Amino acid sequence: MGGKDKGLVLWHGRTLIEHTYCALTKQVPNIVISANRHLPDYRTFGVPIVSDEHPAFDGPIAGICSAINHLTKNLVNENPTALMVTPCDTPNIPCDLVARLYANLAEKRSDVSVAFDGERLQNLHCLIRAEAWQDLLEFYALGNLALRDWFKRVNTSKTDFSDKAGSFKNINHLEQLDL
Repeated sequence: MGGKDKGLVLWHGRTLIEHTYCALTKQVPNIVISANRHLPDYRTFGVPIVSDEHPAFDGPIAGICSAINHLTKNLVNENPTALMVTPCDTPNIPCDLVARLYANLAEKRSDVSVAFDGERLQNLHCLIRAEAWQDLLEFYALGNLALRDWFKRVNTSKTDFSDKAGSFKNINHLEQLDL
């Protein structure tokens, strides 16, 4: 993205984060945004913003762990059952993403349900049961940075989204904004 903050890049008249935010507000009761730059821009959504707690910027797992820490400290009375993870660079997420991941999580009694597009797992489109959060925090504290490696450590099930494979196309380069 040429150093641009991916979430704030415009696509079809709205920022990538706006597309994701609008899709998720219809699917989950609470949203937390993980961001490390341009925090005032993200605060305009009126939801909690978490930043990586370690200065190394260890990638998505750092943001997920920061979100977990926020939820465990701030939503104690609401007792969240799961954390939905999705990146901002896939603006066409399915309108039933959470429902299908949750149904699979319940059916398989797994710790994590991950979207499968028919060809590969979409690791950053996952629903993590609250009972597994501590294990993920410990995994990260040990220096592990790959979410896919943590999936091998816990009971992970894949949710078939092969009927909506195109929904997971992500935008990583400025030239993809014309898609």
